[in-house]
Amino acid sequence: MTQRRSVVDTLRGVACILLVSFHAVKALGAGIPESHFLPWFNELFTVLRMPLFSFLSGLVYAYRPYTGDPAGFLRGKARRLLIPLLIVGTLTALVDAFALHQPINWWTLHFVPVSQFWFLESMFLVFALVMLLEQCNLLQDAAHFMLVLVAAGLGYLTQALPQHLGLQGAVFLLPFFLLGVGCHRFDARLPRNVLTPALALTLGGMYLYFIGGDHPLPQRHTFAGLVMGVCACVLLSWAGPQSAVLAYVGRHSYALFLFHTITTAAARLLLKTMGVGGAWSIYAICMLGGVGLPIVISMALGRLPYGFVVLGESRARALAQKPGLHVPTGF
Repeated sequence: MTQRRSVVDTLRGVACILLVSFHAVKALGAGIPESHFLPWFNELFTVLRMPLFSFLSGLVYAYRPYTGDPAGFLRGKARRLLIPLLIVGTLTALVDAFALHQPINWWTLHFVPVSQFWFLESMFLVFALVMLLEQCNLLQDAAHFMLVLVAAGLGYLTQALPQHLGLQGAVFLLPFFLLGVGCHRFDARLPRNVLTPALALTLGGMYLYFIGGDHPLPQRHTFAGLVMGVCACVLLSWAGPQSAVLAYVGRHSYALFLFHTITTAAARLLLKTMGVGGAWSIYAICMLGGVGLPIVISMALGRLPYGFVVLGESRARALAQKPGLHVPTGF
């Protein structure tokens, strides 16, 4: 159990680094050419960044799946996902509007997702759908599970649903969440000795095709993006990496997800005020701000009487934590 948790936390740390890197590069603005290494590096992981978060959520869900009490299940997911969305998502919109001078339509706030918070709305929908699938016993045996997974994959390839309320994001995340569930639930039946080299060759061959052939890397809702995302998520999970540093970051993954855009923007504004230039310098400081400051915020919230609400935790869990050692468990 300890080793399994260490692997999950390490992979969460990887996902966090990729996510913060994406926004750190965005903080560079339009002045950096697309041919620069940093935008190119970010583009390499478009097929993995958010799918990995969803895959790990499915993997963790499979450890303690839905067993009944739909009202309680949805109430817990609303506390975990929607309350932080309303608190931190609204704060992010205020920062965007008044500090970064970005246009915000306050009438459609959260109906049209704010920044990265589409993920929280979409994950709530994914959990609600998975709950219904579990109640219908469609995820218990391999045959029904594969039918649902294929259907989710076909849904991924469409863009028929709007972005509102995270609908399109739910379709995007669902196959990876189910993949995480399946990798745990049917692990004993999977021939890893055959699948591992097949997945590695597929992923490596597709990257070689796109990079070596100078083709644009696949984006979301494409068949190539789906295949590469599936291969990358499964291979990372089966590799079982363990890193104390990445696991530490991963244990704070939820706080990083919630606050990294604010702290990255704050670092960028500070550098702009100080007149610091240079893409690599800005990128490095924004990465430090995007990773380090949310961890500090998480620790600070752990010392506040109702700080656990911001992180979507229950009072019982907050009280179980030792003072000053509040460690969120991620998604």
